[in-house]
Amino acid sequence: LSRLLSATGVGRAYSSAKDIWDELRRLDSRLSSASYDSIASGEVRVSLRRA
Repeated sequence: LSRLLSATGVGRAYSSAKDIWDELRRLDSRLSSASYDSIASGEVRVSLRRA
């Protein structure tokens, strides 16, 4: 994602998968309760479906 954004000139760079996930959580309230650490530990699962 970081490379795609850089290639399109958006200029947003992420240093980790956690940074990307935190940004997605800010953008979509449905994801707000699922922290990166809780997903990484297996405590929480996120099901992604097409809209």
